[in-house]
Amino acid sequence: MIRKYRWKILISSLLILFPPALSLFLLTSPEIGPDLSMNRLKILLWMPAVMLAAHLIGIWFCLHDPKNREQHPAVLDFIFWICPLASVSAWAAAYQVTAGRFNDGPFVTFLAVGMMFLAMGNYMPKISPNQTLGIRVPWTLWDEENWKATHRMSGRVWVICGCLVLAGCFLPWEIGKYLMAPAILTAAFIPIAYSYLFYRRKKKRGEPVRDPSKTVFQSPRQQTAARVSVAVTVLIVAFIVVTLFVGDLHFRYGEESFTVHSVYWPDLNVRYDEIESMEYRQVDSPGTRTNGYGSMRLLMGDFRNREFGSYLRYSYTGHGPCIVLKVNGETIVVGGKDESDTRAVYEELTAHTGGT
Repeated sequence: MIRKYRWKILISSLLILFPPALSLFLLTSPEIGPDLSMNRLKILLWMPAVMLAAHLIGIWFCLHDPKNREQHPAVLDFIFWICPLASVSAWAAAYQVTAGRFNDGPFVTFLAVGMMFLAMGNYMPKISPNQTLGIRVPWTLWDEENWKATHRMSGRVWVICGCLVLAGCFLPWEIGKYLMAPAILTAAFIPIAYSYLFYRRKKKRGEPVRDPSKTVFQSPRQQTAARVSVAVTVLIVAFIVVTLFVGDLHFRYGEESFTVHSVYWPDLNVRYDEIESMEYRQVDSPGTRTNGYGSMRLLMGDFRNREFGSYLRYSYTGHGPCIVLKVNGETIVVGGKDESDTRAVYEELTAHTGGT
């Protein structure tokens, strides 16, 4: 099947590689180049590279699955073009943000993820049984009736989750950010639970059912592959949960400088004699992250808002108290996990700088 679809593979791969080529061109532009630092350029280059790898790996597995020879053509087209379209869209949004031309990153994120859910929800009922696409759990793989019922229900769930995520486009970030994770978890686990319950209902009614563990994974190699897949999935989910919800900032004060330490991003070190001014604020407006790390708990790296323009931030997520530093003409915003922690940081810096 690879030979049959070679032109689609080539064209879709070139479409993914178009953004990196455009990034390099823009870097040489006298008008645009100065806006793209090397760190920001890396963001624009690695994203398509990851997309290309996922695209080719996904296509290889799909086309080597014999059951996909009779797959619905629309489903295969979706597989061919989802990564290229996602790559170009994500690159365009990332470029606008990194170049300082767009300050509504959350809106683009909610819009892109919501549209992806809607598209996948539309195609889900069209997927015929196979080993590489769709809800591939033991209860669907051995029972075509279970497969069809699960994917019909999954299509509706994914569309509802897509609408839920799209609603985040029109809500304040403080509220909208709590819609994304529940939508993803719902779309991932509700279809699996439905498939299992469908299997249990058939068994309870006395209809002939087979033990999924013996019908799907018959050979030792298949059983090993299944265990590895489960282990990898658990590790990926654990990694996502940890990076989204776990982490702390540690402020360390030396005689000549202070350091903000975090596991997920390079440390920030600032000399006391380079601090030109320091201001404690009760309310904070982070703006948009242009290059750095962001989660439900921490915000670190390059940011941009209306007041400061481009600035550096190391703080916890939210709009609570913060400390605004002017260091060699640059703005740096730091903050603790709560008001008392931020106040303690401010008092320490005041003691070391003499109340700059």
